[in-house]
Formats: sequence, structure tokens, C-alpha cells
Amino acid sequence: MKRESWVPCIALATSTFIFHTSEFVPVALLTDIADAFGATEAQVGMIISVYAWVVGLMSLPLMVAVAKMDWRKIMLWVLGLFSLFQLASALAPTYGALICARVGVACCHAVFWGIVPPYAVATAPQGGSAKALSFIITGSSIGTILGLPLGRMVGLWLSWRATFAAVAAVSALVTIACFIYLPRHRSSEEFSLRDVPHMLTNPMVMRIYVFILAIVTSYFMIYSYIEPFLAQVAQMSAMMITLTLSLMGAAGIVAGWAFARWFAGWPRWFFTGAPIAIAIYGLAINALAPWAIGVMVFCFFGSMGCTCFNLGCQDMLIKRGPQPSTIPVATYSGIFNIGIGSGALLGGLVATHLGLGWIGVLAFLPAILGVLLSLPLTRYARA
Repeated sequence: MKRESWVPCIALATSTFIFHTSEFVPVALLTDIADAFGATEAQVGMIISVYAWVVGLMSLPLMVAVAKMDWRKIMLWVLGLFSLFQLASALAPTYGALICARVGVACCHAVFWGIVPPYAVATAPQGGSAKALSFIITGSSIGTILGLPLGRMVGLWLSWRATFAAVAAVSALVTIACFIYLPRHRSSEEFSLRDVPHMLTNPMVMRIYVFILAIVTSYFMIYSYIEPFLAQVAQMSAMMITLTLSLMGAAGIVAGWAFARWFAGWPRWFFTGAPIAIAIYGLAINALAPWAIGVMVFCFFGSMGCTCFNLGCQDMLIKRGPQPSTIPVATYSGIFNIGIGSGALLGGLVATHLGLGWIGVLAFLPAILGVLLSLPLTRYARA
């Protein structure tokens, strides 16, 4: 395969970097945003929940609305609007205005993640679908390794508003890169909302959706409040918190590499091992809170687990789910984000009523449910 043939996938991976940075940069700046508006971390954590729920509710209807359009045109429109809403977030005078701007970003997100995985697979050289998906997840992981820590540093040195303004500027540059390198592509398959009930009768699809809801809820109960947890429970310094967030991003890159290399031969290990890693992660970071290195190690493996099951489910939907793949993938993105919003909400309730130290313990419950749900999926892995 010529290196040039991977350029469109790299362009898409670059765009996932900026989207992932934007989605989760509030996690790294939760305390500062709360201080700016005179609120608690749990209250400001609703930014994450509202964002995720908007994505969850809008993914399917927005994807149906644009399904017949050229994917390159959709991508450029989405990136352009994304940049404008990021600027609006930076200039938001009130917490309500910030929520509204984030809703706009979330609508862009709903379309973006509905087409990026199948777009990457469609533009990849023949036989390179797993590698194309690993590129996409690598872009997201680099967002955690570089985007979140850099956004956190800008927020600490200047302000959280400067972080959002920087994301707006970088996303404008990414839009130019996608304009240059992305090829035109239009799905030849048609889909309407009338086809949704048929899709939802597919047992594999429904099991993946319930599985993803349980695991994502568990993981984001912790991740949404990881910054205050590391500061208040693990008592890490600001530098150690930034390093931990970077390691969690690095785990995504390692998981993406492992997925591209071994998933085809060992799919069952990914479906059973990933939820087990997340279940252990929740308990371990609580038990090891006084030991910073131990917490960092389990944050790394928890992040690997999240990435592995995410990639595995997307690969299965694209290759073995109902066609066209954009719709089940868009619905998957919606379910994933409902899990994010539910996790952030439950994590906030636990932090408010029981304390941050209980988040990992209670996150263990939906993770164990996810482990049980993963077992039937293994029979589809080689189907």
C-alpha cells in the first residue's frame, strides 16, 4: 500500500483529534469553569451530560437528514460550524450561554462521528479497514495525550476561555486540511427512519447497544470527574494530574495498535477482556488512591479497555451489521453518548451525596453488567 493512499485517513484522524479534545477538555478544566461561574464541580459537570445527551438524541435524525449528501461536503460544513461554536463557547458571558454554545458543538459532533468511521473505511486501501479505524482512534487518543493536557495548561496559565479559543483556531486549520485532502464520497445506499425498526430487531445490534450503554456509563462515572478525583482523593499535584491524563491518551494509542494487529485473530479477547479491565479499574483507583503510581497504572489500563471495546463494537457494526453502515454507526454514537451523559450525571450525584471517593466503587456495578453482556457477543465476533 502506498503511503499516499492513507492521506485521507490521516486527515480524518486529525479531525478526530480536535473533536475529542473539544468534547473532553471540560473534564480537564472542571474546577476552573466551576470557579468562574460560582458553581460546584458536580453542577458544571452537567456540561458533559447535556453535551452527550444532545449527541445521543440528535445522531440518528441528523444522519438521516444528511445521508444522501456528499461526505466531503458534510465534513467541511460540520468543521466550519464546529469552529464557530467553539468561539462562542470562549466568549460565553454566562453559564447558560456556555451550555447553548456546547449544544451547537454537540450537534456538529452528532453528524461527525456518524460518518467518520465508515468514511475512513471507505477511503482506506483494500484490506485496510482495521488500520483505518485504528487511525481514527489514534487521533482521538492523541487528543487525550496532547489536546487535553495542552488545553489544561492553557487554562491554568491564561483561562479556560483561552482554551476554547485555541480549539476554535486549530479546528479552522483542520478544516483547511480536510478541504485539501478529503476525496468526494457519496453512499450508494439509501436509508430512512422507516428502516430503523428493522435495524433494531437485529439481535447483534441490540446486544452491542446495551453492552456499550453499560460499559460507557461505568467508565464515564469516573472519567467525567477524574480531575477533581485525582486532586482531592488521590491528592496529586497539578503536574501529576496532567501526566495521568496524558497516559490515558497514550493507552488509547497502544490499544489502537493492538486492535489493528490482533483483533482479526483474537476478537473474543477484546470483547471479554476490555469490560473486565474497566471493572477492575473502578475498584483499583479507589483502593490505591494514596499511591499515585498505582492509580496512574490502572488509569492506563482502564483507558485501554475503553478503547478496545469501542473499536471492537464499531468494527462489528460496520462489517456485520445492517447496511448502510452510517446509520447503525450513528445510532451507536448516540448510544455511546447517552452512556457518557448518564455516567457524568451518576458520577455527579455520587460526588454530591456520597463523595468523590465512592465513584470508582459504584462504577463497578454497571461494569460487571457489561462483562456479563459481553459473553453473548463473542459468538458474533467470528461470524
